[in-house]
Amino acid sequence: MLHRGFAMAVRLEHANLSVRDMEATIHFLQTAFPEFRVRGEGMSNDGRRWAHVGTDETYIALSQARAEPEKRWTTYQGLPGVNQSRI
Repeated sequence: MLHRGFAMAVRLEHANLSVRDMEATIHFLQTAFPEFRVRGEGMSNDGRRWAHVGTDETYIALSQARAEPEKRWTTYQGLPGVNQSRI
């Protein structure tokens, strides 16, 4: 990316995800990104587990989902969501 004639590095500092299965998600992330480690983890004030998985520069903040969705999500139906992810 160029900004006023200078190359700029773009990076994502972190993203937050609510997930059904913390262990499976952590395993998936560490398989897809071998440099990722669990940077921190604990319990939130409302009793949900959380974990930060990533490197010193970037991470994914995971939190345990509190409820199941009302309707099962189907890919490629024009609804908001991720179309190619299985965890």
